[in-house]
Order: sequence, then structure tokens, then C-alpha cells
Amino acid sequence: MCKQNNIENLGNVCCALSRRLGFPVQSKTDIDLTVEQLKALQSDSRAYYYGLLTVGKDTSVDIVLADSQSVIEVTANNQIIEVFNGLTITGNNAYFRGYVVRF
Repeated sequence: MCKQNNIENLGNVCCALSRRLGFPVQSKTDIDLTVEQLKALQSDSRAYYYGLLTVGKDTSVDIVLADSQSVIEVTANNQIIEVFNGLTITGNNAYFRGYVVRF
């Protein structure tokens, strides 16, 4: 059931997270978030975000990876496809398009 041919497939991501966390997926919702909405995200140990994060001019974003310990800094004028469950934004130029997966 977990076999997927594309590592970026949402089903693959959900299956891997479900195995790691030990909980079944409760919901998957398509989202696109402006910088204001990203800044307003509340920490939620049962919510994981998967998709494309775009960081624009004069902005940086620290994302907390799915292990809840590792942090990656995404600097200005870059994009990353990743699973994360928290972030901190410095600046006002970021956008996220993807999914929120709740367990």
C-alpha cells in the first residue's frame, strides 16, 4: 500500500509519516498560504506541512523538519520542497503551496 514511484508523491509522504508517528492520517487538505498566514501558524504536533515553500527577497525562513528537532534555514530567493511542522519567518516575502496532513 505504501509503494509509490515518485518520492514527492503525497501518498508516499503520508505513509512514511504515519509509520514514523504511529498514527493513521486523519485528513489531507490542499492549502496555499501567504506570508501573513504562514506567520500565524500555531505549533501543532499532529499537523505536518508538505509542499513548495518559496522565500523571496529580503526574507529567510527556518523550517522545523518532521523530526521536530532539525532546522533548515531557507534563505532569500530560494524554494524548497519539504515536510515540516513549524517555521519562523524573518521578513515579509514568503509563500507556501501544498498540503497540511493531520494525524
